[in-house]
Amino acid sequence: HARSRSTRCGADLLRRHTTSPVASESGLPRVSMMQVNYSEHAAAALKLTTHEVRRLSDVVVRSEHLLLALTQSTTDDLLQVAGINRASVIERIQQRLIKQRPDTEFVLTPGCQTPRVKQAILSSQQRATMESREVELRDIWYSLLQDEACVEILREEGLDVVRLAQELG
Repeated sequence: HARSRSTRCGADLLRRHTTSPVASESGLPRVSMMQVNYSEHAAAALKLTTHEVRRLSDVVVRSEHLLLALTQSTTDDLLQVAGINRASVIERIQQRLIKQRPDTEFVLTPGCQTPRVKQAILSSQQRATMESREVELRDIWYSLLQDEACVEILREEGLDVVRLAQELG
């Protein structure tokens, strides 16, 4: 039997990710405030992510939704350099999302992100914060290159992961 636990979430990705978990002395997560700014393109991609969740009639935000939004939001130049065929990747992601079932490990409130999405967003924030700048599309792309499900989709499409990581800087 898989354990399940409920989580509570807010309504939009940008608002939900303005805090960062910090371990307390007891080892339990403690939340501390961290101001995070997003570039216009990164903010638009996060908004598109929530739109895609609704459009595909899903109830939770998965890393594949984020990848779908990034693929739609990214310039053709970067996609070509990485060897990504936009239409083919979008089709593959949509097919995978339609087939997916909710995580058995979590009973999520509709609109919540899976732990993988939370990690991707936090990772992109940390990357930008280390360089004292706003979160950009490249930060979110880079964080998704750490997500096995997203890398699997991109590799199925012939993506050169190393080359994309190099292009993202």
